[in-house]
Amino acid sequence: MSDTASTRVAQLDGLRGLAIGLVLLFHYGVAFAGNRILGPIISEGWIGVDLFFVMSGFLIGGIVIAKRDAANFYSVFYLRRILRIFPLYYMLLLVVAVAAAWGWMPRSRIPLGLYAAYLQNIATALTHDYGLAWLQVTWSLAVEEQFYLLLPILVAVMPRKFLGHVLLLGVFIAILCRISGYLIPVEYPRDFARFFTLCRIDDLFYGVLLALAVRNEAVAAIIRKHRTLFTLGMLFLLFGFLAVSAFDSQGGNEMLTCTIGLTLLGPLFLCVVVLAVMHEGSLVSSLAKGRILGWIGRRAYAIYLFHMPVIVSLEAIYRRYQFLHFGAALVLPALMMTFSLAAASWHFLESPLINIGHRRSYGRGAKTVAFNRAEGIEPAVP
Repeated sequence: MSDTASTRVAQLDGLRGLAIGLVLLFHYGVAFAGNRILGPIISEGWIGVDLFFVMSGFLIGGIVIAKRDAANFYSVFYLRRILRIFPLYYMLLLVVAVAAAWGWMPRSRIPLGLYAAYLQNIATALTHDYGLAWLQVTWSLAVEEQFYLLLPILVAVMPRKFLGHVLLLGVFIAILCRISGYLIPVEYPRDFARFFTLCRIDDLFYGVLLALAVRNEAVAAIIRKHRTLFTLGMLFLLFGFLAVSAFDSQGGNEMLTCTIGLTLLGPLFLCVVVLAVMHEGSLVSSLAKGRILGWIGRRAYAIYLFHMPVIVSLEAIYRRYQFLHFGAALVLPALMMTFSLAAASWHFLESPLINIGHRRSYGRGAKTVAFNRAEGIEPAVP
């Protein structure tokens, strides 16, 4: 898919830009974490992952719901997902494997085979092992890939009138799963709540529920009539999450954040997506249409994959040459390198592969996708 305004939904690109911006703030803002003003904001940047998850559920859910009756649904759906996600991801794994073999970086304690199979999130959840710094953030891609396998099967076997009920049940199971990690307890309840697939599926299912709702004319009309309700809901949930996080930070074990806090994020970002795409006059929608956020959002996948290898490598170079400046002198060059690599990746690899995927069309039985200009979607990343 070409990078043009006619083929993309500006608000969705902007939300991707916001999400990856939060992730960058979290990982690159560590140099400023001691700042009284910036510190608390930086520490919550990880919630960008949850925004990605809700968006992915909404976009992928919309495609699966609309196209599931196409005779060639599975071949087209998975071809597009493979072309969008696999090349850049496996190129990164190859670089890591070669670097480890040559002794340029330590070997991963999480076998690379688990990364290749998109199972690293389960290993982290159960062992408290985050793997190589270059690959730590890929746990969310594992959750995404598992979701891509689950959702088409779920939609195919479940009558549409029951699909919403099953999705709500999945949300409840995720909440219960996170709580159970502290009650049973598992050995590493924090990691279990944050990384285990069943504990994170609620964000994705909220997105699918929204995709289902906007395809019901009566429900969509209600959503469009209640901008104020969604605005207040967004603010209430945001302040609720921040209050829980602030209170929890005093204890240090993050139990409330991993139970109550994570439970608030799905509805919070559902409200954000609703305001962005269904209420074009809202502040959220206007901000999401910004050109800078849109540019960043279109390149969010590569930015996400590259930003940790870049800053980890720069830190190693700085230490080797005893250039012990880890504030702006580290962050600004890292940002420039990350954005440059992402821009090159989008131009030479990602966009051409998206175009190849879209040469294959869904056949007879496929329906129109709401917001169908966004079908060249990014995988949800944090």
